[in-house]
Amino acid sequence: MNKISNQLDDKTYQIFSVFRDFVKKANALKDVKWVLAGSLASYLHGLEVEPKDIDILTNKRGAEILFTVLSDDFEVVKEPEWGETELYASYYSKYRKNDVNLEIIGDFELKTEHGKINIPFIDIWNMSEYFRSTLGKFKVVPLELQLLYNIFIPDKANRVEMILSFLKEKFPNFRIIREIKKVVNPFVWQEYTSHLSKIIDLSEI
Repeated sequence: MNKISNQLDDKTYQIFSVFRDFVKKANALKDVKWVLAGSLASYLHGLEVEPKDIDILTNKRGAEILFTVLSDDFEVVKEPEWGETELYASYYSKYRKNDVNLEIIGDFELKTEHGKINIPFIDIWNMSEYFRSTLGKFKVVPLELQLLYNIFIPDKANRVEMILSFLKEKFPNFRIIREIKKVVNPFVWQEYTSHLSKIIDLSEI
């Protein structure tokens, strides 16, 4: 994973600062599991992307408990509740601190033309690996799973190609890919592997 540079622009430094505050609060909750996702996760994996905000995946209970501890120190933009759009569904809440947005996404679902991608959070947690740094200790969504989601999110073609190029160089984790196969439908899997086939021999999966 990417080492955190000492030469960060002001916006990225602010994001890291707010995320460090979040990690301290979240890790004090022994019974809440969560993982980092989104652009900050991509950055920490080593992709050349600019972090925009902080995205946290958890389950419904995690979203509710995190709300109780974050509301003391973060501005609550939106309290956690189930919501749906044409593309997403989740127990969603939003917070802000020092002009940095923090989104908590519980039981995330992504709607596609091939059906929903609604991987149980415990499976996302088990696929994710720990990252240790001056920010603290926390789990980060693997690039193999980020690839799956970005394939089906509009206007993410550049991110998809960036992840594929990175995985081709670093070599993907076949264990995670096999776990993904267990939790998506055959049509989603077919679309996913049509992209993976550009960088790996699918017979090895």
